[in-house]
Amino acid sequence: MLNKNNLIGCTEMGKRIQYLFLVSIYFLIHFSCIHPKTNPEAISFEKSSILSQEAFLNRMTPHFKQSGALYQKYKRIYARKALENEKIRTITNDGLETTNTAKKGDFVVKNQTGAQEMYIVTKEAFYKRYRLLKEDGGEFSEYQSIGKVIGVELTPSLLNRLGFKTEFEFVAPWGEKMVAKKGDYIVSPPEQNEVYRIARKEFFETYQLEE
Repeated sequence: MLNKNNLIGCTEMGKRIQYLFLVSIYFLIHFSCIHPKTNPEAISFEKSSILSQEAFLNRMTPHFKQSGALYQKYKRIYARKALENEKIRTITNDGLETTNTAKKGDFVVKNQTGAQEMYIVTKEAFYKRYRLLKEDGGEFSEYQSIGKVIGVELTPSLLNRLGFKTEFEFVAPWGEKMVAKKGDYIVSPPEQNEVYRIARKEFFETYQLEE
């Protein structure tokens, strides 16, 4: 038979159990909010939201054929031999475009634009696209551009057909992320073996329609 003291002890024990239960529930909710379980599908979507170089080239090829125009790069450039493993950040008038790390034999090109953006070009591509005018005696020498590209403007209509709104990212030919925005030009060499972006302002500062 329970006496008064036993009843008090049972009540106190019950309160402790209830308290511990509530504390356990609190920490369970708290830590599940701070450290939510990772959703594999979300990770997969995040990775797939950046188009690979091959996928973007495949998407753009029909548009190059239908509405692409041939453009000549007329503006002179400055260039120097790159240091092996040198990292270059290409910054245009509207911000960071991409990054690239130089390999042995590569060149660093600096455009004669308002942004004076720099980028890396492989040795093989460099000698196809530029001709030496004069050695400056300093860090950079001046070259005449002789390269041509097929270009398409990123209009709202084209963005819609590509499945994008105003801005997206894709993998550049050198394996790094590259941003593209409404009004930019998506270009490819005449052989259409790669695709990359030229920011709108810099495009009109350096390219003109082939006559």
